[in-house]
Amino acid sequence: MATFKVKYRTRNKLQRAIQQEIRKLGLVDTRAMMDSIRISSVAGDLNQIEITVNALYYYFFLDNGTDEIAPQNITAKALRSPKGQQFLEEVVQAYMEFLTEEYPILEVAKLKINPNATLNYQLFGDPSGKWNGTFEETIKINVR
Repeated sequence: MATFKVKYRTRNKLQRAIQQEIRKLGLVDTRAMMDSIRISSVAGDLNQIEITVNALYYYFFLDNGTDEIAPQNITAKALRSPKGQQFLEEVVQAYMEFLTEEYPILEVAKLKINPNATLNYQLFGDPSGKWNGTFEETIKINVR
């Protein structure tokens, strides 16, 4: 069985959108966080798309907030930006092509598929090691 994957050129659009939001917020002291952003994978299964953002561990806290830090919603803003919307459109188009190729019955049935997308963070760089690893964001991204 084939697996759904998105090409680098498409993933790079979201990477650039996130980096642009980081610059807008002025979070570029050493550029380390901005330069660490990579969209390592966009994979999917039936009606589910997973997007993985690689970043230094503190990006997660700036994005989602803590008790002391207000959430900046960097990723959500990036997904709403023109580059982010283009990324989502290309992902959904590639996903629909994958589904009709992998499950030809879907084309015959003409089902309306509305995949959910989950955002995962692959974090690294925490000296204690506590925040290194994969963490799932609490919001789900509803794609067309």
